[in-house]
Amino acid sequence: TSPRISRHTVDMQAMRIQEGDADPYRFGLRKPWRAREGEPCYTTRTTVKTRDIALANLARSPLYEGRIEGRGPRYCPSFEDKAVRFPARLEHLVFVEPLGEGSREMYLNGLSTSLPADAQDEMVHSVPGLERAVITTYGYAVEYGYLRRGEFGADLGLRNERSVFVAGQICGTSGYEEAAALGLLAGLNAGRRSGGLGTVIPDRRDCYLGVMVSDLTSKRWSEPYRLFSSRAENRLHLREENAHRRLLGRAVEWGVAREGDERRLRDLEVAIETVKKRLEPVREGAPGVIHCRRPGTGESELRALYPELNGVDDEAITAVLLDERYGGYVRRAEKRTDLRKRLGKVSLSPIEDFGEIMEICYEARELLAEERPATLGEAALLAGVRPSDIDGLLIHLERLERGRST
Repeated sequence: TSPRISRHTVDMQAMRIQEGDADPYRFGLRKPWRAREGEPCYTTRTTVKTRDIALANLARSPLYEGRIEGRGPRYCPSFEDKAVRFPARLEHLVFVEPLGEGSREMYLNGLSTSLPADAQDEMVHSVPGLERAVITTYGYAVEYGYLRRGEFGADLGLRNERSVFVAGQICGTSGYEEAAALGLLAGLNAGRRSGGLGTVIPDRRDCYLGVMVSDLTSKRWSEPYRLFSSRAENRLHLREENAHRRLLGRAVEWGVAREGDERRLRDLEVAIETVKKRLEPVREGAPGVIHCRRPGTGESELRALYPELNGVDDEAITAVLLDERYGGYVRRAEKRTDLRKRLGKVSLSPIEDFGEIMEICYEARELLAEERPATLGEAALLAGVRPSDIDGLLIHLERLERGRST
């Protein structure tokens, strides 16, 4: 973890301010709603001196002493790890974040470390803006331990004790959002089980929570799991603005919807159909749905072309606009998913060097080179290989086939 410091010992003028979103998106149907004015974050950068301090104290780190043997999260390494892996990098970004509204502490995101306290003091004081910072909580190393694949199901219930449900790091994840989402599902199913109801499993086609539990229960992971949009086959369908349209029906079915939400959803669906109907006339050479697909067309442009939309809820117009804009891509992604399933037995033997395939991420290249799966289906089961990487493998195989035929 990263050190925490006293807010009053930070030189804000030496850092760059990072304001929050001016118009943050909300996940819900309830109105009126207004975002509270939040606390800004700040950014600064480590220096060559910071790196040198970390390297000089490397032997004192439990990560390098051998006291911790497990593999840490790939996407939030300790600062000493970054100093070792990227020795030519002279500086690294640090986000200085308040722990909450009115908090007297700030968190140094990007400066996680397991070094002793005196080394942490030196490192923090070598960063611009933090020269006089007082550390309130020192960083420390975390060794991850989690249940093996098969010990819990996709409803997060333990296989051998069905009245116990698990969430968070014990499932093999790393990250606040991952833990929070799993906690929602575990709590829901624990409540349903205690009430004599059957447990529920979210579908990976409907939500990222479904993607995560599917990944955790179907693949063998050797490092803490983080959820990225690239892990979802149909990520253009899993958008923030359509979250309630995708999931509120499930919430009603599972008994966790709030009073009035079902009616609000029905009202929105009626408004969406109204928008579609009013976009049918041809204006400037095309019907409204075609205008929705064109770059630069937004809600204001649609209202200007179709005055009959005045009085219609903004959210309904946005829903139609984005459904049309992304619809072709969503259908294409669904076809690719079907294709991947059918091509599971395609041989990967023509690929000699996975490291040269630029269409797949570095993590997948590294894993594929180590495991050498025989088929596309075997590759898809490897933890760390995402649907987008399978698409990249298909593209590379096609390129190799064209090269042989010319």
